[in-house]
Parts: sequence; structure tokens; C-alpha cells
Amino acid sequence: MARNAADAYEVRAAELKLKELQSRYEISRALVEKGAETQEVLQTDYTNYHQQLQKVAQAKQTVKANAGTLNELRQRQRMSNLSLSDRQIKAPSDGVILNMDVRQGQVLQANTIFAELAPAGALVAECEVDELYASKIKLGQRVLIYPTSNAKPVASGEISFVGASLQDKSILYEKIGEGTDRRVRRMTVKISRMDRPLLINDKVECKIILK
Repeated sequence: MARNAADAYEVRAAELKLKELQSRYEISRALVEKGAETQEVLQTDYTNYHQQLQKVAQAKQTVKANAGTLNELRQRQRMSNLSLSDRQIKAPSDGVILNMDVRQGQVLQANTIFAELAPAGALVAECEVDELYASKIKLGQRVLIYPTSNAKPVASGEISFVGASLQDKSILYEKIGEGTDRRVRRMTVKISRMDRPLLINDKVECKIILK
């Protein structure tokens, strides 16, 4: 930008000088026609005038070339910014990265899972209820949360979401040979009280207080 400003200044200075030499040449020509000036002076003024014409043309060409270079650099910068944007991966919401299976320089393919994100917000427990009891589950029911193999609850909350249909189990079957056709109703418990901190992905058991 500073270089372009300097070049533009040189063009203006050259044009002012051109007007001065043009005026001098026209005066000399008029005097020669009246016999009041020599041909040598006229020729000198003519040469100076046309040399300045060339300098102005060169200065303008320099400004034009520099403007083209600047525009090209801006285009490259714009493309670089777009390229950088294409290489950025952003989560749809704030949260905590639980794990990331990716190395520096690795190329990620489309629709490839490489990280696990826990969205920011209230801590919840995701539970599954056997289909035998699925019809008894309702929103707002109180739930006690127990660590695995522990008789004392460590947290409590209420059901904030209940699945509209039965689905296949997503956890391990509890008994060897248990029928694989047993289905569950999924629900989410919004935790309102914790006696001790629970970690994300803690395995817990939920006891629903039916009313």
C-alpha cells in the first residue's frame, strides 16, 4: 500500500512537470513563428516535452502493474483464508473433548469419527428400562442413581426424556443365554443432586420411584 501511494505521487509530480514543459514548448513555438526565438531552443523544448510524456506513461504503467500485483496478492490471501477455513473442524456446540484418535498431519476422511465430545450443560444419566416395565415410565418421575454394585445412591434426579418406542439393548446382556429379542425403552435422567462427583461415561444403575 505504501509503495502504491509513492508511485501515485510520482505520477502526479510527473504530470505537473509535463504541463510545465508543454507550456514552455508552446511558448517557444509561438515565438519562433514570430521570429523571436531560435530553432535550437524550440528543438530543446520539444525534446524535453516528449521525454516527459514518456516518463508520465512509464509512471502510470508502474502504478497499473503494482495495482495488478496487489490485487493478485489479495486474491491469494482470500484463497488461503478459504483453504484454512476448509481445514478447520468445529463442534456444533461447546463442550469437553473426551478423546481424540487423530495424529498431526493425518488426513481425515469424510464421515469418519475421530473424537468424542460431551456437550456442555447439565449432567444427565442415560438409562434403559426393560420392555416389561416400559409402560410405567413417565416424565418427571424421581430417580435414584447408584454406582455399580453399591447399595447406597450417590445422586438423584428426574426423568426429562422418554423414548417413544422400544429399541434393542445397547448394553451387555446380564445373563448368559438371555434372549436377544428383549427390547428396552430409553430415557434420560436430569441429575439435580450429587453426593459425590460423577464422571462422564460412569456406569451407574437407576432406580425409578413409581407413583
